[in-house]
Amino acid sequence: MDNPGYLYASSVMQLCRSAMETSARTIWLLSDPDRNVRRDRCMSMEMEQLEQQSQFLKLDAEFERRGRNPGPPNVVAMNASHREKHADLTSRVKKGYTFTKPPSFTKTIAHAARWVDAHVPAHDTGELAASGLEEGARSFYPYGSSFVHGYSWMSDYARGGRLFGMIADSLAAALNMTECAVGLYEAACRAPDGRRGADSLVSERLEPTIAQWMSLYT
Repeated sequence: MDNPGYLYASSVMQLCRSAMETSARTIWLLSDPDRNVRRDRCMSMEMEQLEQQSQFLKLDAEFERRGRNPGPPNVVAMNASHREKHADLTSRVKKGYTFTKPPSFTKTIAHAARWVDAHVPAHDTGELAASGLEEGARSFYPYGSSFVHGYSWMSDYARGGRLFGMIADSLAAALNMTECAVGLYEAACRAPDGRRGADSLVSERLEPTIAQWMSLYT
């Protein structure tokens, strides 16, 4: 870094927050032993994404009609065709499936952390078994989000050198959640035979956890 004395707290916490959100969502999607529950959760996420894409496409169409920089006719036609296909897909999915709205990231992180605490990973060296993940993950998420969104309330708690500890806690929560998400994803992918792919990039350190959690899917 150009300035080794600068903490880059906001940047670190933003990356940790994103890692923990996506990892917690992975754990929420895959952690239930009931295949139907896992399928329904995945379906709810797919629909959430389709709905968000629909909102984007509405804006895209609006600005295409009245924007100051109209696109070439072939691009306009291609975009219109894409919107029609997306609308048709969304309509057919809604008619063919029942689904619920996925929980917020706050609730997802709490769910995932509690699940990890109830299924302590085999690669843990004692940290999670002793202290758990829930407290660190749930505490970090609101103050990490406050920095990301530019709120000032967390400055009340970051004075007097406490920011160093907050950064360490955010890294620990994000790393633990991410490792558990990777382990659970690999367990789901490898079940039932459990073979590690020849080109796998997963750390060998996580192999005991992958073997441990494969029992969820067999």
